[in-house]
Amino acid sequence: AEYYTFPTPQELSKASVEDLRNIGLGFRDVRVYETTKIINENPNKLKELEDEKDVNKLREELLKFPGVGPKVADCVMLFSTLKKLEVFPIDVWVRRVMNELYISDSSIYFKTSENTYDEAMDEFLSKCASAGIDIYIENAVLRDSDGNYVE
Repeated sequence: AEYYTFPTPQELSKASVEDLRNIGLGFRDVRVYETTKIINENPNKLKELEDEKDVNKLREELLKFPGVGPKVADCVMLFSTLKKLEVFPIDVWVRRVMNELYISDSSIYFKTSENTYDEAMDEFLSKCASAGIDIYIENAVLRDSDGNYVE
């Protein structure tokens, strides 16, 4: 199997919007192109992001990039070399699970259209602080190595 690394900002700068579209980026092509331009015009930007310790400040900076919303910012912080393990990316599917399994009162459902991201997270965590523990116990502690429930 062949493996590829993600191209550097310098490598990406050689691609046009059309090139990016042709490799399947779809509507993201312009955003990747614009972000690449921002990074290449500000050579210290990536280092500044890496050096930022405050997750909220880092999120604010990431949200300034074209097409980056709260979920993408959290994904970048969690899954990139930034490794901010304290963030929790939420998309429509995660939101549905949170509402269905952990919030029984529909008046406090996690609805990003009605709550800001931070308000929604505070609401969820205040009502469902044990969700992570519940998921861990359900999926790791109560099952054997074959995935069967232990009695």
